[in-house]
Amino acid sequence: MMIADDESWIRKGLKAMIEWERLNLECDSEAVDGLEALQMAEERMPDILITDIRMPGIDGLRLAEKMLRIAPRLKVIIVSGYSDFQYAKRAIQLDAIDYILKPINPAELNKTIEKAAAKLSLEMQEKTASGHLAVVLERLAGDICRCGDLPSARKFCEALKLQGIEPGEAAALLIHYDEDQYDVQAITGLLERAAAAWGTAGRRLIIWERSPQRLSAVVLGENGTAVHKYAKNIWWALKKQNVSGIWGALGHHVPLSDMQLISRSYQEALSVSERHAFSKPEDIIPYSREEEEQLSYKYPLHLQKKLNEALIRDDTDAYEGIIADIEGYYLHTEGASLKHARSFFLSVVSDAVKLMLTKPSFDENIVKAGFDFCLGIDSYDDLPGMTGWLRGFLGKISDFMAGSSQGDVHRSVLLAAEYIREHFAEEISLNSVSTQFHVTSSYFSSMFKEIIGENFIEYLTGARMEKAKEYLTDSGMKIAEVGERVGYADSRYFSRLFRKHTGQMPSEYRQSPPASPADGQHEA
Repeated sequence: MMIADDESWIRKGLKAMIEWERLNLECDSEAVDGLEALQMAEERMPDILITDIRMPGIDGLRLAEKMLRIAPRLKVIIVSGYSDFQYAKRAIQLDAIDYILKPINPAELNKTIEKAAAKLSLEMQEKTASGHLAVVLERLAGDICRCGDLPSARKFCEALKLQGIEPGEAAALLIHYDEDQYDVQAITGLLERAAAAWGTAGRRLIIWERSPQRLSAVVLGENGTAVHKYAKNIWWALKKQNVSGIWGALGHHVPLSDMQLISRSYQEALSVSERHAFSKPEDIIPYSREEEEQLSYKYPLHLQKKLNEALIRDDTDAYEGIIADIEGYYLHTEGASLKHARSFFLSVVSDAVKLMLTKPSFDENIVKAGFDFCLGIDSYDDLPGMTGWLRGFLGKISDFMAGSSQGDVHRSVLLAAEYIREHFAEEISLNSVSTQFHVTSSYFSSMFKEIIGENFIEYLTGARMEKAKEYLTDSGMKIAEVGERVGYADSRYFSRLFRKHTGQMPSEYRQSPPASPADGQHEA
């Protein structure tokens, strides 16, 4: 089971409520948001997912949708503090086991989990009773490819024997497709029909992951030559069905006696995929160690520098040309892979965010968008996706810079002065107030002096002293208490500062408050 919720106390509460021993379940993983949950699921897919709806990054409904594409048997339980009909409707569309509202009733939660576990058990019995081990084989193949799990490798070979299959070798195969042309179910059906067209004893193509843009599979054969030939035959069968816009990557074959080595074959197929992600050759490309060693790649530092300079100048006209140059570089440079492109985009977006943070004022949402892109960079599988996002991001920066003006800063300073008058008794500082209004402290300091006529410390001290005078005149509070009420825990320091400001000690002021006190020099 996996629990996904951005509130740690809710995750702990859910774990405490669940009757683990009675239900014969265990919590394999906890995730603080949807992105982390997806990353964990790539390593080990749970049988049951309990997820909140509103989480940063990927929300619970999108998380469930993405995980169900990969593992259709997954049982989803939605928990939410919102009784929104649209949420409930979407949960029903996803075939969620239940939609539980917070605060969560432990009995209701355990009953729902029991229902999910029973449904899982029934499905497994039905699969076993019908003699189909497809789900078991797919799950085991996924575990082996992702992490080279030895127990899963042994179970995989045993499951193959139950189907009467005893091939000698296997290899990882990745099929990439255009999701604008085919959905997951359609491309899976086409691939399975292509595999079935080459009638052989037993099942020799095991598709263990079905995700947008890519299917992941294991190809079986008597030997390495047979594995390679079978993959090619599947490809030609697809072409006979007039399937276009797809291509494949094939890792090196490994013996089934060392089936855990299929994870290495999977990494090789991923390497081939990244290397050809931009050219997308309509063919099955086998892994070649010699080809990989010969490839060289030079980081396009000149393009990064060019973009940074345009950002500094706020030269919006130059953005489109630079993005086109970046796209052309990665499309036509030998050795440039998807991995290299991700690294480049991660770097240039980080630079843009850092530049935004040095501005006198900045848009918090733009900065957050940049951080989110960097955190989720591995989810981008093509160049148009990354260049399109960068184009939109630069547009947002440009719009913000165009809308940012002296008037905005003037308004921020006036609001800050009002904030100081309302919060002077708290521990506030130049840095905390400037951060509150998204303006750098150095720029805020100079603009505050220019607009208000006093520096930050003078204004804060003045506000505190004026309130102290009111307390001394209109109340019987002790002097130490007056000092605390206006933000000074040290009564001696307060008294000294009050004297500098008014020319009198607090006790003297209380006895004979002047009608028009002459303020002295301000001090922090």
